[in-house]
Amino acid sequence: DNCLFATCWNQLDLVWRDRCSTIMEGLRRDINLLASENRFQRKTTLEKLLQKVQSEDEFKDEAERLAVFRELLKPILRSLSDGLEKCRDTAVRIIQTMTKDLGDDTLDGILQVLIARIGVEPVQEDSEDVRLELLKLATIICEAHPHDVGPRNLLDYYKVLLEQCLKDPFPDIKKECSRCIAALCTAAPRQVAHISKNVIEAVKRNMQHKHAAVRREMVKAFSNLILHGAQEVLGDDRDNIEQYSTLYLLGMVICDQNDGVRYELLGAFKIWLTTLVERLDHHFRLLPMILPCTTDPHPKIRALAIDLLTELGRFHMLDNEDLSIVTTLS
Repeated sequence: DNCLFATCWNQLDLVWRDRCSTIMEGLRRDINLLASENRFQRKTTLEKLLQKVQSEDEFKDEAERLAVFRELLKPILRSLSDGLEKCRDTAVRIIQTMTKDLGDDTLDGILQVLIARIGVEPVQEDSEDVRLELLKLATIICEAHPHDVGPRNLLDYYKVLLEQCLKDPFPDIKKECSRCIAALCTAAPRQVAHISKNVIEAVKRNMQHKHAAVRREMVKAFSNLILHGAQEVLGDDRDNIEQYSTLYLLGMVICDQNDGVRYELLGAFKIWLTTLVERLDHHFRLLPMILPCTTDPHPKIRALAIDLLTELGRFHMLDNEDLSIVTTLS
């Protein structure tokens, strides 16, 4: 019986080796075609590889899938510099698909390529759509590898990437920056404080963007960063003609002509004033902005403002049971 089992096992092992060898040979042929001078050949090969990595039935098991992905990663990263936009777009979509399964040891290399393409000036990637997909790849890394972002010191890559992408004129890239910041704050809530003060300055410069959808996303990003290490920026009351103080900027945003932007910022005020450890320090700064919202023309904003003031009253009663706050003020 033992001999029979050993024979069967050896046969299965040979079948497995043959299959792996066949797959890798085919893969290497495709990889060689990526270096072809024929643009159509490169485009077709990348599209074929995209279908392959997206297919659930293409691989026997996870081990085979991972082996193929590792073999593909470097040549696909090189394709991000292809002269044809369609090739670059397909290449980044391949990496987006593979990133979820690749090990944490590949993340540094991927982020370094992203920095080279869209993180430094002059920006190498001239296609807005491809720049957007590259930034989405950075967001996917945060979401797929949340436990590696902080320990592997990936945050410095994100600092450089976000500061540059927030300068991008393409509105969809600015909105994706907000989603990337949210993913970072979820993945590394403590470590993100290391970069939050730098990134929040880049966010502030976009809070008066001409598109309301961008302004709304910037308020979300601003709030996330305040909650993760950048709260001291709320104490910024400098009077500088060239650069608005944070409070002056928030005062302009709370008067935004778009209902959604005002509602988003008022919701941020509620989170800050009820969850921050130093919330009492910000009452005198933010209350003058909240009070006018009780007469806002939009009923949802009025209701939120009244609800927030009521909740702050409850907090005040709890915090001031011994009348210490009144004594201090007097």
